[in-house]
Amino acid sequence: MHSRLIIVYFFVLVGFQACQSDEPEGIPGLTGIVTSLGEPVPNAAVTLSNDAVNYGQTTGLDGKFVFTGIDKGEYILTVKAEDQNSKFIQYQKNVSVLSETSEEDIELPEGVTLLEPSKVTDSSVELKWTKSTIPNFLEYKLYRHSTSGLDEATGELIHVATNANDTAFTDTEVMESETYYYRVFVRNTFGLYGGSNIIDIATSVGNYVQNGDFEADLDKWELYTPDPCAAIADDVTSPAGSKVLELNMDIQSEANISAELLQYISQNKFIPGETYVMSFWAKAEVPVSSSAAASIMLRHSATWMTVATPTSLTSSSSKQWTKYTTEFIAPTFTSPALITIEADPYLPFTGTETYRVLLDGFEIHRK
Repeated sequence: MHSRLIIVYFFVLVGFQACQSDEPEGIPGLTGIVTSLGEPVPNAAVTLSNDAVNYGQTTGLDGKFVFTGIDKGEYILTVKAEDQNSKFIQYQKNVSVLSETSEEDIELPEGVTLLEPSKVTDSSVELKWTKSTIPNFLEYKLYRHSTSGLDEATGELIHVATNANDTAFTDTEVMESETYYYRVFVRNTFGLYGGSNIIDIATSVGNYVQNGDFEADLDKWELYTPDPCAAIADDVTSPAGSKVLELNMDIQSEANISAELLQYISQNKFIPGETYVMSFWAKAEVPVSSSAAASIMLRHSATWMTVATPTSLTSSSSKQWTKYTTEFIAPTFTSPALITIEADPYLPFTGTETYRVLLDGFEIHRK
């Protein structure tokens, strides 16, 4: 009797242990809440990935995410939150999924905001953005593009800063009368962390002629030869300031004396095939008896080929301030363009006749 009881008890015990091993120890999973500035972040993209799998979902209105029924192991948890202005934060961290559901609450730092420029000209844009507060900051990367479809693949990288306090940059590689789009991306030692909003900036219409109103005397201009016939004079009636360029030949006693000024303009200013406008203001007192003329020309400095000339001022030119304008299509400049101002009193010229031309307000800009 005793031996039979022992055998029965042994089988009952074995059966009990087998039932216990079939019970699940727990359901592997990961849950959490995504917040920013203490508030839930809805519609944030949350992914859990490693070399083998990639799980994804979006947070609810309460900022919560839940992953259940997934394999235990090591993962990268990625949270990406984006607003209506395309500004985003992409947060990543390493997590372990255990035999029971773990919790990983994510507090997103405030993203970088690209501010409206304080100064925009025809040739530069001053850009500033808010300071990043992310851990393990690595760099800012500033991109520019011609459309709003701007990311690291489509944009042109124009600036990199490795100090979190360096939050300003002036873009001087822009053209006048163009629209540019800008965006700042932020990286830390883990990788891409976030991107700013996208701003669009329209550069102003510019004047390629420096000191075209002569308010800074002859600064930026070169005299072809030292010539007292070209000087700065006062004239408050000028439409372009109180200083004007005076070409005065009536002090000369020799014929064929030429007063010439010139200024080089970078070939990078001109887009081949585009239309440009060249203009200036003038009034003239030129002898009727001579073929004297004052000519303003834009030339190709490499060959001195004339690209455009608004007019030649002769005896028939107005004695009142008159604006002269011409349009031209830019060729391919292989060297700087050259604007020249020439006054040539050809024979007959006695030196007693009045030969006086006033010029002001020189402009060349893209149409």
